[in-house]
Amino acid sequence: MHPAGPLSFGIPDEWRDFERRHAHFLKSVVPPLMDAATQVFARAIESEHPNERVAFMLGRHVPEDFNEVFLLCANGYGIGALKLLRPMYERLVTMVYLLRNPSEIEDFIDWHLVEKHKTLNRLKDEGDEPTNYLTAEEIAEIETDYERVKGRFPRKQRSWTRLDLNSMARKVGLEKLYLSLCVWPTLQIHTTAIGMTARIEETGGTVTFKIGARREEANRALLGAHTCLLLALEEHARHFGLALDPGPLFAQHKDYWDRAEPRRSNGA
Repeated sequence: MHPAGPLSFGIPDEWRDFERRHAHFLKSVVPPLMDAATQVFARAIESEHPNERVAFMLGRHVPEDFNEVFLLCANGYGIGALKLLRPMYERLVTMVYLLRNPSEIEDFIDWHLVEKHKTLNRLKDEGDEPTNYLTAEEIAEIETDYERVKGRFPRKQRSWTRLDLNSMARKVGLEKLYLSLCVWPTLQIHTTAIGMTARIEETGGTVTFKIGARREEANRALLGAHTCLLLALEEHARHFGLALDPGPLFAQHKDYWDRAEPRRSNGA
């Protein structure tokens, strides 16, 4: 089946509507925000502390997350953009937590050895042969590494820390964002009745799938991504003593979103 016209990877009508709704954001808010992100994250880190190196790399993901959310929002994919807030928020919380709790970095790093061992066991459970993918030496190394670290992780533990994300967020003062940046996005990611009903409408006894742009959700997602990026910038500037004052960026954030009212689809 051939398209009637030239392929377009994006929705130009949505680009134009996004530019109209967020003209001030694009012209006055984004440029200094991106300049700050470049200053904070586009640099080489000099640190002998593993927690700082890991936190720096986690922080470096945040501007990438922002750009991905931005791209979906600009094309009207508000639900898709919301889904990306969950991992973005988790990276932010983990980054801040590790910077403030350096003694736990070993567990964070060594957990991947547990995950590798779990993957090995899953291959066996599925009737596959690990040697189809790994050498005997690699398999032996996975087993040895697991034996070395398994005593630190209870058998049924599902993550590198026994804290759930909400508890970790509470310890670093980010718990007020948990509902909007974790719970609601997670309901859209997983197969839930709430996530399903967010995409349907009922008219006269007929149920149909909502088609078209989801601009209200796009506004909410953009607000969430903007918030996460600012908090990541602030934490890095504070911890690493960078010559960056995030105050004006937070003032722009408040001024813009107080006016934009992301609950309304017509936006700014």
